[in-house]
Amino acid sequence: MNVFGQRLRAMGMEVGLPQTDIAKELGITRNAVYRYEAGLSWPPMETLCYFADKYKCSVDYLLGRTEVKGTPQTVTVYPERNEISLDQPQSMMNTFINQKIDEKEGKSKDKKSK
Repeated sequence: MNVFGQRLRAMGMEVGLPQTDIAKELGITRNAVYRYEAGLSWPPMETLCYFADKYKCSVDYLLGRTEVKGTPQTVTVYPERNEISLDQPQSMMNTFINQKIDEKEGKSKDKKSK
């Protein structure tokens, strides 16, 4: 069983959703769900997104690309420390990025003028 299959099965058990219920919601067979969990086949993108939404986790978590289950919704930026934290509005991230771009462009202009 691959990481995806292991996590898919674990998340289904965690929320108490049997394969038959998942299959019924998706309009597929219970065997298809079993094959995903066993790592014998891969679901289409729409089904993968369904699982992430249903289990309130990210697709990256299901695929084993991260150990963080949740899907971060917000970002905190600490420009004075060059740190980013996932807990404040996205607009702060944009501010941080724009500041870094401005700093870089300012340095580039200084080098060109010399």
